[in-house]
Amino acid sequence: MADCIGQALQIAEACDVTLAFEPEVANVIDSARKGRRLLDEMRSPRLKVVMDAANLFPHRRAAAHARDPDRGL
Repeated sequence: MADCIGQALQIAEACDVTLAFEPEVANVIDSARKGRRLLDEMRSPRLKVVMDAANLFPHRRAAAHARDPDRGL
């Protein structure tokens, strides 16, 4: 994976664009820790992370947290 991202980052540099990834339970990068490791390994200002903490919870837990008995949910 690092080789592919490295190639994409070379293209991003040449095209003056920024690449971003979003850690999510169902993705290869499925935790904040793995996201940090990827950023550290790639060491590129062209690679950023989009952080949505809700995506780091398994869907069963997220659904349970979304229920609000006071609102009838």
